[in-house]
Amino acid sequence: MLNGPEFIKSMEEELRAGLNEQVDTLMSEFLDGVNEKLPVENGHAHEAFKAASESIASSLPVSKSLRQSITPFANAGSGDSMAKSKGEGSVSSTDTKVTVKLSINLPFVYKLEYGLPIKVGDLAGNKGTKAESTPRGSLYGPRNPGNTGLLVWVENGVTRRAKIRNNITPYGFFRNGIQKVKIKAKGK
Repeated sequence: MLNGPEFIKSMEEELRAGLNEQVDTLMSEFLDGVNEKLPVENGHAHEAFKAASESIASSLPVSKSLRQSITPFANAGSGDSMAKSKGEGSVSSTDTKVTVKLSINLPFVYKLEYGLPIKVGDLAGNKGTKAESTPRGSLYGPRNPGNTGLLVWVENGVTRRAKIRNNITPYGFFRNGIQKVKIKAKGK
């Protein structure tokens, strides 16, 4: 039988293990919810989510469910290094809580979430066709000066091309992820 201090230490370890398992489960639910509604596009958003999620998983003592939920992002990811650099994740903890932060710093991801227009362009503001040096499908690859570039995406099995993508139905992938976490946390 454990004495007072040993019992308390044993209980703290057991509670910490349970907390870590819950974080793993809830993050997995969040990513599953995001993945349900996140369009593949060129795979850049998936690449950023994969990078952020892997960073979170590597910071958690328990991440079995979370690692399984990263797989669809890895499979649909573009492999683009710039897209990967735009996904960040961190974990901090105290004795009583664990805080997980996931950040995707790609403006088009925000625009897809809320259904805002997406325009052609590179980081320098050029809106022309992609420069010859730009690998096919690369994120924010250099474009030639001018105003003749096109966005290309697949919608309902049809390849679409336009200078501006308007009338986007909000995908709500973040909201879907958050809703799944709330449902799981309530035990439904």
